[in-house]
Amino acid sequence: MPEINWTKKALKQLYGLPQKEGNAIEDAVEALTKWPDIPHLKVEKLTDDKEKRMKLVVGHYRVLWKIEKGQPVVIAILEVVRRTSTTYKKR
Repeated sequence: MPEINWTKKALKQLYGLPQKEGNAIEDAVEALTKWPDIPHLKVEKLTDDKEKRMKLVVGHYRVLWKIEKGQPVVIAILEVVRRTSTTYKKR
């Protein structure tokens, strides 16, 4: 079972969201502990990303994350951002 680690930046972004959206994101991230058996979540790889980051789609928000190597598997939550036309530029 993967361990979830939030970056300081991601936590700050999460706590700045309205409670309803924040709770939905926390629930979706908690479901990542069942990785890779998560067919009910919308998870996609970022295109042309050298760091092999992925995004978790939760409503209008995107949770950027990556799998860190090692045992046990660690999922690092990097950012929580609202989807706009500039969401993925220079990240």
